[in-house]
Amino acid sequence: MTYTFGGTVQAGGGVYIPRRADDELLKLCQDAIFSYVLTPRQMGKSSLMVSTAQTLQAEGIQAVIVDLQELGAQVTAEQWYFGFLVKLDDQLMFETDVISWWQQHEHLGVSQRLTLFFEKVLLAEVTQKVVIFVDEIDSTLSLDFTDDFFTAVRYLYVARATNPEFHRLSFVLMGVATPGDLIRDAKRTPFNIGQRVDLTDFTFDEALPLAYGLGLPDTEALQVLRWVLKWTGGHPYLTQRLCGAVVKALTQRNVATPGSSPRQSLQVSLTEKELDQIVSSSFFGVMSEQDNNLQFVRDMLTKRAPQGLEKEVLSVYRHIHRGKRKVVDEEQSLVKSHLKLSGVVRRHGNTLVVRNGIYRHVFDQHWIWEHLPENLWQRLKPALPLIATLSVFSILMAVLAQYAFDRTREAEKETHEAQKQKANAQLFAQSLTSENLLISGGNDIEALIEGLKAAQKLNKLGKDAEEDNRMRVLANLQQVVYGVHERNRLEGHSSYVWGVAFSPDGKTIATASSDNTVKLWNLSGQPLQTLKGHSSRVNSVAFSPDGKTIATASGDNTVKLWNLNLENLLTLGCGWLQGYLISHPETLEELEQCQNQNKSLLIVAADSLVTQGEKLAQDGDFEGAVAKFKKANAWKPKLVINPEVKAAPAYVTQAKEKAKDGDLTGTIAKLKQAQQLDPKVDLDPDTQAVKNNPEAVAKKLVAPALIQQGEELAKQGDVKKGIEKYTEAQKLDSTLKISAQSWQSICFGGSLYNQAADVMFACEKAVALASKKEEASAKAVRGLAKALAGDKKGAIADFEVYIQSKDISAEGKKQVQGWVDALRVGKNPFTPEVLKKLRSDG
Repeated sequence: MTYTFGGTVQAGGGVYIPRRADDELLKLCQDAIFSYVLTPRQMGKSSLMVSTAQTLQAEGIQAVIVDLQELGAQVTAEQWYFGFLVKLDDQLMFETDVISWWQQHEHLGVSQRLTLFFEKVLLAEVTQKVVIFVDEIDSTLSLDFTDDFFTAVRYLYVARATNPEFHRLSFVLMGVATPGDLIRDAKRTPFNIGQRVDLTDFTFDEALPLAYGLGLPDTEALQVLRWVLKWTGGHPYLTQRLCGAVVKALTQRNVATPGSSPRQSLQVSLTEKELDQIVSSSFFGVMSEQDNNLQFVRDMLTKRAPQGLEKEVLSVYRHIHRGKRKVVDEEQSLVKSHLKLSGVVRRHGNTLVVRNGIYRHVFDQHWIWEHLPENLWQRLKPALPLIATLSVFSILMAVLAQYAFDRTREAEKETHEAQKQKANAQLFAQSLTSENLLISGGNDIEALIEGLKAAQKLNKLGKDAEEDNRMRVLANLQQVVYGVHERNRLEGHSSYVWGVAFSPDGKTIATASSDNTVKLWNLSGQPLQTLKGHSSRVNSVAFSPDGKTIATASGDNTVKLWNLNLENLLTLGCGWLQGYLISHPETLEELEQCQNQNKSLLIVAADSLVTQGEKLAQDGDFEGAVAKFKKANAWKPKLVINPEVKAAPAYVTQAKEKAKDGDLTGTIAKLKQAQQLDPKVDLDPDTQAVKNNPEAVAKKLVAPALIQQGEELAKQGDVKKGIEKYTEAQKLDSTLKISAQSWQSICFGGSLYNQAADVMFACEKAVALASKKEEASAKAVRGLAKALAGDKKGAIADFEVYIQSKDISAEGKKQVQGWVDALRVGKNPFTPEVLKKLRSDG
């Protein structure tokens, strides 16, 4: 088997491993839905793209792959766009001469030519559905003209409303970027179309094909795979590279047997400690500088961090790495989005965690400290000897002190300015989030929540808020509160302008138009917001003297007041959201403004916190449950709740998890912890009666787990220990009823590993306890044991019961009939090869 850890799996001759994303992306492409796969490098994007394209082609859907890196970076906009069409022509082979067509339409802008080509040429000549995969979109981030390209892609989606032919065309964007990176001009509507497809790390089940390439016995190969995933977390590149390193190490250690197959030649055992050494020699120390994936992550954390946020990127990662407190994921955070895009962290629930053990080791606290931007101490450190020498001269010390004071003042001023710019950027992003939710429709509550958060941030910023941001937040919140939904944003009015007015402070312009809208602009002529609500042309517009209200008069016989007073909008928004906040206390906690306006909201919402805490306790999260109960007490002091007593059931849940591992001591300890917190807690809530004896309950819980462990040991050939587990389980719980199936597992395992005589008692128990439906299977297994123990006559009798059963497949009957025929002529049908196959078949 070839392990591929560079380029597409298909190109490297490796085995392609499908994931959930394969079905998701294929279904979106089949339904002609615009989509995007924006993830870190070496997560398998290109392999997914090639696999999906091949499947689409087999179904009669035209699939085109355009790698934007091939278009070059040192090119003009004209060359870049024409290169894109050439890529389409190479794969779709148009009848139209693309070069002549492009030259004939040179009077049009390049992006307009592109969209016209799709309409007049591509859709006219290609009658099937067409899916265009655009790969390596992050290569456009260094170009200053590709905003128009992604705007054109969005137009091709919007054009479906007026031209049904466009429903046959869809795009899949792939690369290391976020949707917000694609259109960077803040004056344009962001790239907000399409459905995201997440590429996740391999699960154990998905990674199973990799185990079979290790060349180890099946049981050992699965164990080694578990150790591999323990380090890689299922990261596609790291997992395949580590598997390749394991095979290389085993090959170097193995002495091949002449005439043996490649798989047989690698029958060398491997310990977990030895695997750890392979990880160290492959990824740590000097090797960490040579691995291209680790180099990519390193560059994303340092050289490619967002400008001005380099230190914050490493600071947030440091908190995540420490793990002392949870770092909540926020989609609108540039820093956290960048960390996810680097691949070094992933989302777990609603928090961020280090993606895998290799990244945790390579990019540890020492590495973080070494790469943090230079601080004041580091800048002064080289000058310390000189400062010490000159310290005897008091006047120089005074100068140095004054210099340090001045630099501190400058640094504080620079820090304040940076914080101000950062806060305004966050405010702008949050306002855009609310605006996008409003535009998309069907997200009124979420749009209002984001609008209120932005308004709350605006309040805290005060005079530091930029005027454009202030007007954008106010106008957007006004739209949400009064239910005015903007469906199509315009770069400018599409009809006559009948009225114009300046705000009292002279910083904002309002215009009224025949297109039934009012637009707000800044003095630079950039649109801030479009207000919709009139059903006919707007004839005039005016600001109130305080600038907090706009009045508009329309041909629809109405006058509308557009409230731009922040406090009023916050009050209205919180009131509209009241019912939602009561059932979503986590959102209420974020909206301090809503808490301040209505103190009773916290009291009413406390009951929701109690419900959430009870759910966390049932799930075994003691700390989370206690936190919810404490907060409920703080919000509603009249609640008679002891948080720890209320969360006691969490330890009962944890005890059940311990019991599943057969850990009797740990199970008893957890049950006692629950009882110490709440003497009345029911230690076994799955039964009708209230149980309060930790030892007795623990034995009842652990006994079934021991039976399962015994079954597993028998399947692996350790029959003696398996029987010991059964005996131990029966000692713990004398009332325990062991099923026929469980006894059959012991019988079967012992037979397959040449211990048939030792497990014959289990075979008899399996037959005695078997139901009518189970009888044939139980006797077949007993027949196997008898045959291996030398009782051929008894074996034939049991096998014939199996053959005569109506519930058995024809294939199964044929196999057993072959055994009977062999036994009757004195042959042994159960050769080592047959037993090995039976073991592998389970």
